[in-house]
Amino acid sequence: MPVDSPTKAPGVSPVPHRIIPEGVECPQTVLYPPATPDTTAFTEATVSRPPKLLKAGKRRYPPDLQARMVGGRVQFSFIIDTLGHPEPCSFRALYATNTSFEVAAFWMALGARYRPGEINGRPVRTMVVQAVRFNP
Repeated sequence: MPVDSPTKAPGVSPVPHRIIPEGVECPQTVLYPPATPDTTAFTEATVSRPPKLLKAGKRRYPPDLQARMVGGRVQFSFIIDTLGHPEPCSFRALYATNTSFEVAAFWMALGARYRPGEINGRPVRTMVVQAVRFNP
């Protein structure tokens, strides 16, 4: 799993860092959040109507951890676009009990659909923080 900063030891990840699983193409340099006015991402606290989860993504428990009955938790941030889709290159891990859960949480969140955040009735890109717990 490539990230923009290396892991320090197996199972321990630098926090925060970008989550970019194999097969996901992202530009080498991503401003977080983007700095141009037309691509500004607002926080949940600054929008008049925050995003709302409409459909959860499929939970993908890491097979090696599930076989060993290892549970854990991941907290991450990402941007929901104006159509209610998570932006793949915006994911950042804030906390993870095991790095294997990061990619599983990424795919779960990427498969979700949201009502986008709004300001004055207009959909806007909104950065959210979400946590996922994995229980064997």
